[in-house]
Amino acid sequence: MKKMNKIIGAILFLILINFQIKSADYYAFVNGNYNNPGIWRIGSCNGPLAGSIPGITDNVYVCAGVNLNVPLNVTANNVYVYGTLSLDGNRTFTVSGSIYLFNGSRLTGNNINGTFNISNNLYIYDGCEINGTATFNINVNGNLYNEPTIAGYQSKIGRCDITVTGVTYINGYFIFTISAAGNKRFNGGIVISNTGTFDNTVGEDPFINDDIVNNGIWIGCTGGNCVYTLGNIAGRIIDISGANPITLSTII
Repeated sequence: MKKMNKIIGAILFLILINFQIKSADYYAFVNGNYNNPGIWRIGSCNGPLAGSIPGITDNVYVCAGVNLNVPLNVTANNVYVYGTLSLDGNRTFTVSGSIYLFNGSRLTGNNINGTFNISNNLYIYDGCEINGTATFNINVNGNLYNEPTIAGYQSKIGRCDITVTGVTYINGYFIFTISAAGNKRFNGGIVISNTGTFDNTVGEDPFINDDIVNNGIWIGCTGGNCVYTLGNIAGRIIDISGANPITLSTII
């Protein structure tokens, strides 16, 4: 009897754990603060009202045209942005999965201590923008993927400190829009495919701490300081390769 009770208890425990870790999809369908239950729907931008806010294992969607303001420290699973995701103040948004910035989306912050910590990858699709009113922080523990959408669209990187631990893969149009507007650290190097463009016309000052492979287009600087710091991590030797050349104005 005791053995049977233990088996039943174990089964109930597993059912409870499975229920607790199952992710729900929360959609911010109107402008508002993250901690307002009234801005959330479940399942889609037109789904039933959630009546609650996302938990730490839930996925967060920001619907097109919506500005989701984050005025507190929060944790979510994956984050999908079609509108605007704004970090308000000295807050930390912890993402245990990945962030996806789609065409027409914007990621922003207004405080130099505001931080997005991304455990996996950051996906930026041409037509998105990353730009703060202050130099907010983005830490990517995985890779950064820039993907193409519509011809003529760009993935715009403005005022922010961004550190990518993994490799930055450029398959779309990756462009810096402001010079001297925060540290841009690519610790895993940069790989530009034959469909990719790296555009630093404004003369931003990136840190590139691993290999550079250019099979696409590299557009050098016409303005700004345009200082490239290569191998800033001790022991790193940078190899530059690929089918096409790159132009580095100033190297330190």
